[in-house]
Amino acid sequence: MKISQEIQTLFEKWAREAAKNKRSVPVLPLKKKIMDYLQGLFPGDDIVEINDQTIKIREYVKTITDHAKIIAHTEASKESTRNVLKECREYGNDLVEVSQHYNPCEICAKYEGKIYSISGKHPKYPILKERPPFHDGCGHILCPTSDEAIAVRNNEIEKGKL
Repeated sequence: MKISQEIQTLFEKWAREAAKNKRSVPVLPLKKKIMDYLQGLFPGDDIVEINDQTIKIREYVKTITDHAKIIAHTEASKESTRNVLKECREYGNDLVEVSQHYNPCEICAKYEGKIYSISGKHPKYPILKERPPFHDGCGHILCPTSDEAIAVRNNEIEKGKL
């Protein structure tokens, strides 16, 4: 009951198709589709071998659907970034800030909470070279900001209000 790379690629394709919605993944139909496929291949079995590891079919299916959720989340983050950059262009705004999260991963830590210039022409802030999501499953987003908003926030911090 070995799962071939070809079958894994098929399931990855199904996960990506299920994640096209960008906001959520229809998990139950995806689970059923995979379970039906596997039970057609391995009738009566509840354990399969994948990459030289034995795993219960249910656990394997959960792994695939969890991966589909990560894909959907990543696509939503990409869409958010595109929308923020589009909005900034429409309103002539050049500054964005990367959101802050508790305990960022090593990849995100170098970007978190930093302000960037979209055009690279701002005298104080570096150009935005990398855009969220920084990796699959990344929760970071861009937030529009401005010199005025930064000044107000810094003033509030100095007064101890933030």
